[in-house]
Amino acid sequence: MSYIFEKVYTKGVNKDNEDAYLADGDQGIFAVMDGATGLGGLSGKIAANTVQETIQSIRSGQTLWECVAEANAQLGRIVSAEASVTSVEAIEIHNRSTCGIAAIAINPTHMAYVHAGDCMIFIRYSNEEVRCVTYDSVSVVDAVPIHLVHDSMKQKLEGVDYSAWDGDQIREFLADRITDVKPILVHNRHKLNTKGGYSIIDGSDHAMQHLDYGTIALHNATHILLLSDGLQLPSEKSTGQMGWMETAEFAFKHGLMKLEQEVAEMEHSDPLCFKYPRLKAADDKTGILISLM
Repeated sequence: MSYIFEKVYTKGVNKDNEDAYLADGDQGIFAVMDGATGLGGLSGKIAANTVQETIQSIRSGQTLWECVAEANAQLGRIVSAEASVTSVEAIEIHNRSTCGIAAIAINPTHMAYVHAGDCMIFIRYSNEEVRCVTYDSVSVVDAVPIHLVHDSMKQKLEGVDYSAWDGDQIREFLADRITDVKPILVHNRHKLNTKGGYSIIDGSDHAMQHLDYGTIALHNATHILLLSDGLQLPSEKSTGQMGWMETAEFAFKHGLMKLEQEVAEMEHSDPLCFKYPRLKAADDKTGILISLM
């Protein structure tokens, strides 16, 4: 099978881009990783880059699942050394460097995939139907702090003329709102790799027990799309699977560059995260759109 692909890789408002990606057309391996910094400051770049580098060095005969397992183990060793502990288990869950992943390996008839977190995989077929391969369980957990932050904003902004606020004022205001919900963010991090929470790569043995993985036949498939959550179209309502489907359909119709532009314009029009409720003014954005030939 032959294919062509396009990609988007754009930094958000934070100092570092904590996303990573892999596009190895020769081996048919593609992946997007979305790093999350531990609430104690351990950078999400560690997790995203470790997974990217390990998958990039995949060996002949090694399955995608085996490679991701190796990447997870390597992450555990790296963060343990970084934190000067003997095991990643000694690092509190909410302080770990973690990442979501959407990775695929394509052969002439099938696609193997591995998924965790809120990175997403979609397939488009010759009849123009779109299939969402993955489920975003992170959005379910994030809905609570986003709702509380939005309610807090309503109270704080009532009667306030914020139209002339400069960038520093906006950043300070948003930082205060996040501080208000930090206990909930800590609580949510402790749901990672649990049945009642979400899957994520964190270097622990538990991670491999909760990853979503499988193989899909590519009959009549024309395109495959991988996205980090920074490329999800902002919404005035709750995001989730419906929002992801709208995003995927937009990308398949207009392309990744247009999707990135649309998301960036919507974020720019709402710097306070008030019209489109979210926890970050602009997230890192990574996507790969593959056209099967």
